[in-house]
Amino acid sequence: MNKLKTCFQLLLSFFKIGAFTFGGGYAMIPVIQHEAATKKKWVTEADILDIVAISESTPGPISVNAATFIGMRTAGVTGAAFATFGLILPSFLIILILSSVLELIAGYTAVIYAFFGIRAAVLGLILSAAFKMYKSCPKDVFAYIIGAAAFAVSLFTPVNVIIIVVCGGAVGFASFMIAHRKAKETAGKTQDVKAGGDETPAGTADSGGTADSAEAGDGAVTGDQGGSDAPDNGEKPGGEDGK
Repeated sequence: MNKLKTCFQLLLSFFKIGAFTFGGGYAMIPVIQHEAATKKKWVTEADILDIVAISESTPGPISVNAATFIGMRTAGVTGAAFATFGLILPSFLIILILSSVLELIAGYTAVIYAFFGIRAAVLGLILSAAFKMYKSCPKDVFAYIIGAAAFAVSLFTPVNVIIIVVCGGAVGFASFMIAHRKAKETAGKTQDVKAGGDETPAGTADSGGTADSAEAGDGAVTGDQGGSDAPDNGEKPGGEDGK
């Protein structure tokens, strides 16, 4: 029962997202982020980054892929079907209606300016989503280099977005392997240094113990000599008295 309720919540939420979001998949990202991560807590803010990366790397619109991913994560295959259907249904109905009247209203100045305003609002939503994802990204020199390179390649070259995403993932994986190898080498050197440090005091202690034994032996010899001298000193007076 709870799963079915969650599926209907997915259907209604993504129906609302599909009905009131203009500008395509990228414009839907901040709305999906607010609805699924901030409001419903179906996924985390960090998951949105993974969802965008996976949606970009797979065929199909990014918004549909994101809806399927979130639905699958939340309520399994049924949740994925409900979320995807809820996102697609408003677009299907709206296009079905507009296709019959668009030619009649497309020439009106009010309609043209309305679309200008919608485009500006969509740009603001995309920038907002980019800023929120930036806050969740790792902030180091390596991440900045990858981000700047991906931005430049996508803006100034005709390279496919999928290739850019795959290359970014490959570079990130390679950097992880290098960092992991360096960490293992550093840990091995640290253990060797600790092992050498533990052996040195033991050797020093043995030397100290040997020296102590030697000193004790010398003391014993000296004591024996002192003991043998005592009777000699005592005999001499006796000898003189005898004489």
